[in-house]
Amino acid sequence: MAVLDREDSALATEGQDVDREIQVFLAMSDQERKLLKRLQKLVKLNEELKARESSFKASCKGALKDLQSQNEELRARLTQSLDQNHQDEGQLSQRIQELSALRSTVAEKVRMISILERQVDDVPSAYELAQYQKRFLELDNQMADEYSQTQQFYTLFNTLESQRSFMSKEVSMLTSIAEGLPKMGKNAVQRDHFLRQLEALLREVEQSKRGVEDFGREEELAKMKAQTEVHSLLEIQRQYAILVRDFRDAMKRNASLKHRVVATNES
Repeated sequence: MAVLDREDSALATEGQDVDREIQVFLAMSDQERKLLKRLQKLVKLNEELKARESSFKASCKGALKDLQSQNEELRARLTQSLDQNHQDEGQLSQRIQELSALRSTVAEKVRMISILERQVDDVPSAYELAQYQKRFLELDNQMADEYSQTQQFYTLFNTLESQRSFMSKEVSMLTSIAEGLPKMGKNAVQRDHFLRQLEALLREVEQSKRGVEDFGREEELAKMKAQTEVHSLLEIQRQYAILVRDFRDAMKRNASLKHRVVATNES
């Protein structure tokens, strides 16, 4: 409306200017022909301006009427919207209460999910457990190899020590026999002494024989004990295989639980 008022004022001002020019030209009598032509143009321009003013006023009235109609329509729609808002206030309050309850439920679920995630994180992953198992097996095999080598070294040492002792005694006995044979035929005393030495050597041989037999029995007992330990280890290995199977089942259940937690968190 302000724009229309400004245009109307401008047209009125322009018409007043044209009227003043007409009065000025009429007062000039020495240039009647030129003034007449100019006057005709001004009159024609004045008529056009008046026509434009009339048309502009008519269009302004039409625009004003349209604006008033739109204003009334907007008022009616606003009144209807206010009435609808009053009707929806009760539903809005109920929805707010439902939203608050849902938020409390969601917060409780988020808390439970956080607890489950911490529990899942505390459980080693399948890859970590596989690495632990692999390392334990490597260490166990390494210890078994070192223990076996140590046992072999001890056995070899004891065997060589026994052979050295037997060979030393054999050399000593042969040396005594070799030294006593040339002197044996000279007198009875020397023969008796030589025989006593042979008897002593025989007793030593018998003692060595008993030592070897005792060592053999000890080795047999050690063998039986080792067989018993082997059977025990085989039983432990069987139980270990059962534990590994149960452990893998537990890992599968853990992976399924973790998947359910992730799915619940995403939903």
